Amino acid sequence: MQGMFVLIPFFLLIFCSVELNARTLYFSALEGTVNTDICELVLKEAYSRLGIKISVRRYPADRSLRYSNRGDTDGELFRIDNIDFKYQNLVKVSVPVNQMEAIAYSKRDDIKTSGWSSLLPYKVGIRRGIKFSEYGTKLMKPYIVNLNQQLISILLKDKVDIIVLTRGNGIEMIKKFNVPEIKAIEPPIEKYNLYHYLHKKNKYLVPDLERILGEMREEGFIRNLRKEVLNKINNL
Repeated sequence: MQGMFVLIPFFLLIFCSVELNARTLYFSALEGTVNTDICELVLKEAYSRLGIKISVRRYPADRSLRYSNRGDTDGELFRIDNIDFKYQNLVKVSVPVNQMEAIAYSKRDDIKTSGWSSLLPYKVGIRRGIKFSEYGTKLMKPYIVNLNQQLISILLKDKVDIIVLTRGNGIEMIKKFNVPEIKAIEPPIEKYNLYHYLHKKNKYLVPDLERILGEMREEGFIRNLRKEVLNKINNL
């Protein structure tokens, strides 16, 4: 009889462990961006090494952060650094899951860029809820739209001189809408590391995720995956 009391907790522990590893975590993410595709692949690999499945739910940019900060989802797939200063229920995983380049796109060939301040003389278009471009243009009065394709439209109609997109999204939009007259202005306005954020209810996962993402970074997994996705878009 005594042996039965020893066995029951043991099997309960095994059952709980299987249940934990079998569960799925749900993350909010930006809809309509290449960086979501890249970060989803990176984090699916990272979580799979922990025996956890993830599912990504794409939303408009501001709504995505509201849901993750409120705990409606398990966290935010990726955002720029310091987003947790405003959204204080989110906990940053400190190893970057991707890198993003902010690029100015224009039909004009007389514009030079050297940081956000170099855009001050121009009419600039940005996408609503995209924090890096909102912060970068805070001293301007940008033309704000909801979708990347709307940025292409307002530039073609000369409502703005410049639109700001990430490199991946710019390549994708130019190819999708066949507008070779729109070109990237080099160098990038700025480069940003992108980080995964967990809702505070899941913060116990942070140490394991930082260890695994660190290993993936050392392996070259994250760098090579980003290059592969961008090359694929560029060659479509």
